[in-house]
Amino acid sequence: MEKRLIDLEVKILFLEETLDTLNEVILSQGRNIETLEQKLERLESASLAPGEEASKQDERPPHY
Repeated sequence: MEKRLIDLEVKILFLEETLDTLNEVILSQGRNIETLEQKLERLESASLAPGEEASKQDERPPHY
């Protein structure tokens, strides 16, 4: 009975460590996504000439 209890405690400890690691990864990815979204917004706004609409940027050239 005691061995089973120790085994369960070890498994719980492992799961807690894994959960903490995964949480850190998720937080890091969230920060990376926010940074990438900001960069994308800056690129999109910089690629538009003043007075030019976004839809014109997405049009294919006439030879397609």
